[in-house]
Amino acid sequence: MFKESTCDAKGRILVATQDIQPNTIVLQDQAILGLPDGYPVCLGCLEPATEKFIPCQSCGWLLCDNTCPYIENHQLECEVFTKSKFKIKLEDLTKRHMIYSIVPVLKIVLLKENCEKKQSVIESLMDHWEDLQENPQTIMLVKYMAAMFRKQLGLSWVSDQDVQHAFGVLKTNGLGHGGRSCFVYPTVCLLSHSCSANLDIVGSPNFQVTFRSKKLIKAGEELTWSYANILDLKPVIRNQLRTVWNFECTCERCLDPTEFGTNFTTQQCDCGGYFHEETCDKCLKHGGRIPLSEQSELLQLINRAPLTTLQKIESTILANYHYSHLVTCRYVMRMLDLLVELEEANNYKNKQLVTQGETLLKTLEKIDGRYGRPYLKYEKIFNLLFN
Repeated sequence: MFKESTCDAKGRILVATQDIQPNTIVLQDQAILGLPDGYPVCLGCLEPATEKFIPCQSCGWLLCDNTCPYIENHQLECEVFTKSKFKIKLEDLTKRHMIYSIVPVLKIVLLKENCEKKQSVIESLMDHWEDLQENPQTIMLVKYMAAMFRKQLGLSWVSDQDVQHAFGVLKTNGLGHGGRSCFVYPTVCLLSHSCSANLDIVGSPNFQVTFRSKKLIKAGEELTWSYANILDLKPVIRNQLRTVWNFECTCERCLDPTEFGTNFTTQQCDCGGYFHEETCDKCLKHGGRIPLSEQSELLQLINRAPLTTLQKIESTILANYHYSHLVTCRYVMRMLDLLVELEEANNYKNKQLVTQGETLLKTLEKIDGRYGRPYLKYEKIFNLLFN
């Protein structure tokens, strides 16, 4: 269904070898490593730590149970922690702890001496160290980890270069960042990012992950998925890709100032045109009406607003944002979520809300495809409420 190929701008990529219909399972991959992502977790199955967790019988680090089904995932560092007698004391299991950001790098480094097959995969992955090293804090952190591995854990064979590559591989290829765990997959790591991706992840990242198509994929087309939340402001998405993954996105959506004719994250001018690159494409007026920071704050408010708050801010939203703008779409999404939850659709069933819901679905289809998770979710809710 797909094969590995190369691209001058991206390196190794995956391309379709045949036409792939929407909603088709395209890729399933098994993680070569499951890793904590900054928070205390079971070092086997990676479940968030609780007071019921017990210390590992060998090294003393937290496990959900000594019969954890993924106990093998803890084996490498367990041997190191046991031999070096390295332990930590955790006062709050709900807060981030630096050591749980160091352990993932350690687990990758340990493959070098313990698992040739997995190490060969790690060695083949890009680390973007030439970009990461421009940050002095990153260099200091990597040197600190390398020294810690050598002196406190007794791993005299570890070099600074080993840690640099492990750190870069994790930053570049780890899937699941932002939660309490992340995973490194041998095939998924070849998927490039696109803000209009043709693949969608099924469920959440775990030791096994599945991707399905959300639109028709033609033979020879590159397989892509979105590293970031596509339902966010374009400048926010692009900044996240730049700071976390160290690249400037040049996907079809980013290159189209109208975002497929939706103007999804573009404000509308009083003349009816749209502000592209801070200039109205119709009257040439310069400067959007609402700063990006205010839009972000409004989106945060909408995401947690109860029905009464949505009613209060509705007129402000509709006066400042067109129907297919992200802010209006998120407002309608939140409204539909609450109505179906409260079973109060009949009290709010009006022509305007129906029109907003129809516009939302058309916009989501253009931005993410008819088989994208947002479209499928809100099509179901819309039909439940209004059909």
